[in-house]
Amino acid sequence: MRLERFRGSDLPTTLERIRASLGPDAMILDTRTTLGGGLEVLATPPGEVEALRRQLDGPGSGGIPLTPSRIRPWTVALVGSAGSGKTTALMKLALHPRAFGGKRVGLLTLDTYRVGGLAEIRAYAEVTGLPVEVLHDEEDVDGALRRLRECEVVLVDTPGRLNPEEGGLPEWVPILQRLECDEVHLVCPAGIRPSLVRHQRWRFHPCGLTHCLLTRMDEAPRDGAILEVAHAAKLPARWVASGHQVTEGLTHAWSGIMAAVVGTRPAASPRESSQAPEKTILRQAVG
Repeated sequence: MRLERFRGSDLPTTLERIRASLGPDAMILDTRTTLGGGLEVLATPPGEVEALRRQLDGPGSGGIPLTPSRIRPWTVALVGSAGSGKTTALMKLALHPRAFGGKRVGLLTLDTYRVGGLAEIRAYAEVTGLPVEVLHDEEDVDGALRRLRECEVVLVDTPGRLNPEEGGLPEWVPILQRLECDEVHLVCPAGIRPSLVRHQRWRFHPCGLTHCLLTRMDEAPRDGAILEVAHAAKLPARWVASGHQVTEGLTHAWSGIMAAVVGTRPAASPRESSQAPEKTILRQAVG
């Protein structure tokens, strides 16, 4: 995704540079004053933002089809590198009303490798009253799903460890594949480089990725780079997460990403911006 920064001593001068480089319909994503008293404007060519929105709102970004005709729970797995925030995000999905809060949720974990991993998920399960099952190998899958058959949704936690064993897949990936999950979300911190997102998508491709879930939105720089991170995933997204409290910090993906970049609403275009008073534009961007 193409993002450019333009600097000028005042708004008309800066907007003129944007028009010359990106055209009159370029989107202004952020406007801020510099230490020297000038302006810095973040802009993108027309159509880029809408293309990202179509990606995020692509197939699978809507609601979960929980119908009485289903013979098994809707199964959602979270995968990603160690430290990406998978377990915290998993519990947010289980408890938050924007996701599955209020539904009958069960937990499955494949994270039997990380020190303290089982203790963490079991502690969450005990506090919240959610049933949890541990999968050590493929033979455990049928029994675990049978014990969770009364659940509407099963959320699957996975290890961050993805080092191939003897040139093949790590042993937990075949277990995940045996689960035949309805969705597999690649979890990435919002502040990482876009090149790392692309690398993660390649590494976790055998898991059957269907979505991306950005975490730690509150820690990401508010400089537009998060748009490049979301674009690099090349996957739809339903939610983004922020903070460490499991009962809060879950937002619709598109609105959460745009709020992180420009607040609650972006400015429109250089043409529309030039028709408004300078104070109004700055108030929208900064305030």
